[in-house]
Amino acid sequence: MMSDMKLYFFPRACSGVTMTALDMAGVEYDRQLINIFKGEQKTPDYLAINPSGAVPTLLVDGKPIYENASILIYLDMLAPDAGILPASDDPAVKARYRSALVRCSATLHPMMRQIRKPMRFTSDAQIDGISAAGTAKLSAGLAPMEA
Repeated sequence: MMSDMKLYFFPRACSGVTMTALDMAGVEYDRQLINIFKGEQKTPDYLAINPSGAVPTLLVDGKPIYENASILIYLDMLAPDAGILPASDDPAVKARYRSALVRCSATLHPMMRQIRKPMRFTSDAQIDGISAAGTAKLSAGLAPMEA
């Protein structure tokens, strides 16, 4: 049985990852652009769907799934042969793959935001320092993955 799906997205807000996974899973879904530059993620209608006001959000049969990592894990369970996440029959191996995905999403991605959009973190006078601090954090955060 196929579910009714609707993706709330903004192209420059990492929604492309979710869209690619939806395509890999071979599921049909409706799309709803949420223009974060116009503040559409903060409207009462959207906040009723995703209280954090972030995109992407995937509605499945009217129930929201938010955060890219959660959406990708859901789609991997829905279409395990699609190759969305690495395949394994070992639950511990799957958990390690998922841990890496969540770490990238929750830890490394915010560091990239600090590097690429330092103006969201401070006044203009301190932008270079914020970006440099983000670069240092990212380098330290990537070290365990490189090892």
